[in-house]
Formats: sequence, C-alpha cells, structure tokens
Amino acid sequence: MNTDAAVLGEEGTGFEMVIRNGDGTFQMVVVHRTRKKWPPETAEALVVLRGLKLAKSHHFVPLIVETDCKSLVQKLDRRDSTAWEIGGICDEIKELAEEDGNVRWRFWGRAGNECAHLMTRIRCRPEESEILFNRAPIFLIPQLSKDGIVVPELS
Repeated sequence: MNTDAAVLGEEGTGFEMVIRNGDGTFQMVVVHRTRKKWPPETAEALVVLRGLKLAKSHHFVPLIVETDCKSLVQKLDRRDSTAWEIGGICDEIKELAEEDGNVRWRFWGRAGNECAHLMTRIRCRPEESEILFNRAPIFLIPQLSKDGIVVPELS
C-alpha cells in the first residue's frame, strides 16, 4: 500500500492510498478529504493509520506500507512509545501492525510514490465519504504501468 497526504491549503487535507497485491496487481485506490488542516507529518501518520485499518478490513495482509515521510518511518521503527506530537497515532499504528505481525512499513521517496501523489487530482467535497475505486482512474493507469503495477483489463 502506497500512502500520501496532501495539505490542500484552505480546502484542508487530503489522504490518498493505492493498494496492490503481492504480485503487483492493482486492488484499489482510496481518496478522502477533510476540512481539518493537519501539519504534514501528522497528516502522513493519519493516512497510514486510515490505510492500515482499511487494508486489514479487506484482508490485505501481509502488508507493506510505503510512505514518502521518512521521519514517520523512523518513528514507527522505534520500539518504545513515541513522545512526539504524533506519538498516539504512531502507537495506534504499531498496535494494529503487531496484531498479526504481518505489517511492515518503509520509506519510499516521492518518485516511488507517484501514484498516491497523483490521486490529489481527484477533487471531492471535504468530509465526503471515502471514494474507493476498484478500477484505476484512467489518468492513473500510465503511472501504475510505469511502476510495474498490473492493471486488470475492463471486461
């Protein structure tokens, strides 16, 4: 699962994630908007938490969570409880990950996380329910293919 958060100025914050299975086949993308204006690192932690809950509810485990927020990955890698502003969020992420032991995270720079970043193009009203796509949006298919993600053909 690739995650990205975007601070959208006056609009608030956007959360995006792309989920693919172990052989690289596209599973879904998720877009969520909120009017709340989170600091960037907090927004990144929240999208990882939201994505982890979603992935587990759809039985997408084992799971590797990739984010372009290096400081978040460093905090998640710590064994002890975190004392930073986002400590509670990090602790909840770690708790969920430890429930079955099949969740890992890693830093994946912007260049490797382009699909999730491109999802910021999707505009929806803040506080609207999450938008789940079981099919990739057309504008995302070239980047998915470039990243080696298999996109099932429309039937």
